[in-house]
Amino acid sequence: MKFLNIITIVLIIIFTSLMFIGFFFKKVSDYTILYTFMFLGIGFFITGVLMIFSIKNNFFEFYQKVSTVLWFATILLSIPMFLRGINWVL
Repeated sequence: MKFLNIITIVLIIIFTSLMFIGFFFKKVSDYTILYTFMFLGIGFFITGVLMIFSIKNNFFEFYQKVSTVLWFATILLSIPMFLRGINWVL
């Protein structure tokens, strides 16, 4: 848990500093937002898949009932992040 907190703080500092630099240089800001939303999409997808496999291994009966909903939620959380990042640059 401590590792995730440190990574979160470092990413916030990097994002904030790049956005400050992006105030003066437009392209830096565009790429920062693109990469941020791409990382968010990847993060949502990886977290969702890990959660699904954990539920499948530990609560198989529950997984059989809600597996479709879990997969749709994982996909529908990650795809908009990718689209938002791409749309920002275009």
